[in-house]
Amino acid sequence: MLIVLVDDGLGIFENECKESKCGSHGPAVRFPFRIKGHQPDHCGYPEDGFHLSCSERKETVLELPNSVKLSINKIDYFSQVISASDPQGALNKFVATG
Repeated sequence: MLIVLVDDGLGIFENECKESKCGSHGPAVRFPFRIKGHQPDHCGYPEDGFHLSCSERKETVLELPNSVKLSINKIDYFSQVISASDPQGALNKFVATG
């Protein structure tokens, strides 16, 4: 006997992984990205570069492995492009000294 549950479970996953934002003007974040503390681990790609966070000023932030923090301005899911800025100039310092 085979029992298939189509509705059960799928709705729960969709509710857990809903699109989220850090602030009212921030970019919409959904798979393959996730916002730490807002969305469960399984809602984003498991690699570190896909885990975003919210700053104290409610900006969406991507922290690179070298501790450089970039502000995410826009995520274009169709074109697969992220627009980011480096407000502290940390990336320039890393490139100059790295």
